[in-house]
Amino acid sequence: MSIMDRAAQFAPFSALTGLEEEMDETARQSEEHFLNDTLRIKAEEMP
Repeated sequence: MSIMDRAAQFAPFSALTGLEEEMDETARQSEEHFLNDTLRIKAEEMP
């Protein structure tokens, strides 16, 4: 077996392509909703 073939056996493999991007987007949306809710609650508390 050639060195290139052997190296390919140990190359990183991402079975969940795109997962990290989806997780980042979900975190961004969650933070946005949290901030919007916080601002809404503060506005409701104002006289």
